[in-house]
Amino acid sequence: MTRRAITLWLTLLSLTAAPGSQAEPQLSAAPPTAEGGAKQSSREVIQQKLILVKMLLSKSSTIERAAQSDDPAIKQQGAAVLALYAKANSTFEQGDMAEAEKILDEVLSLITDTSRLAPDPARIEAEQRARYAELVEGVQGIQITYQEMRKDMSPKDKQLASVDLNIERTRILLNQAQTLAKSNRYKEAIFLLDNAYTAGIADLNKLMGSAVLTYEYKFKTPAEEFNHEMARYRSFEELIPIARTDLKPSEAAIKMSERYVQESNVELDAAKKQAAAGDHKTAITTLQEATKRLQTALRTLGLMTPE
Repeated sequence: MTRRAITLWLTLLSLTAAPGSQAEPQLSAAPPTAEGGAKQSSREVIQQKLILVKMLLSKSSTIERAAQSDDPAIKQQGAAVLALYAKANSTFEQGDMAEAEKILDEVLSLITDTSRLAPDPARIEAEQRARYAELVEGVQGIQITYQEMRKDMSPKDKQLASVDLNIERTRILLNQAQTLAKSNRYKEAIFLLDNAYTAGIADLNKLMGSAVLTYEYKFKTPAEEFNHEMARYRSFEELIPIARTDLKPSEAAIKMSERYVQESNVELDAAKKQAAAGDHKTAITTLQEATKRLQTALRTLGLMTPE
């Protein structure tokens, strides 16, 4: 038996066992031949392979899914599996062990290929659920960034209308996607979230790189101003992983940005200690320097930010 055949055998055995099901009958695989050997498998081994394939055809839903597929090519491949298995049985009964084993190896390979072409709906849904959850988290992060940005903007800011439009658009798409997900329509939900994420990042990039953003800072105490600067710092901090994921910078750019982030963290810790000691004015200056290093890290990743 070839190593490829043994690998296919073990792989397909794992496909037949569903979680919580009773254990399948154990079939002892023949050991591989020595390096360079071409020893023919015994009649008993080939008979075991026939039993294996029969078990796969009866317990696995792969061929059934192929038969019900709307794709003619997948249907044809499912039918080819059954035809080859019948031919292998016939060849085995005629005593041609070498040819029977060759056909059985083809059947095993074809079953594996068919399982990829006609995947299990439960597995597809699990993958879609995971992708959906990932996108929801990303879109919610963008929404939070817009909302934090809006808090710092003057009512007269020319970009305020754009920010409001982005917040509303993201909210609508997120709600529509969540409604679809409740009906297990994950593919459509993922499509909406993909659009929301892509558009949100693109518009956020434009807004962050605009020089016309204006702010009106009116703080009653230095402590209040420090809290404002801390919120501003966190907003830039949240953009770091988003920029890495969406802009796909080079490894060199990522390493350089990480250095700036680390330097920023050192200054952030210093600012916190200064604020805790009651020296908020010094803490504000230190925190602003930390924010500048985060902005440099973002620009290194390809995301332009205002000074």
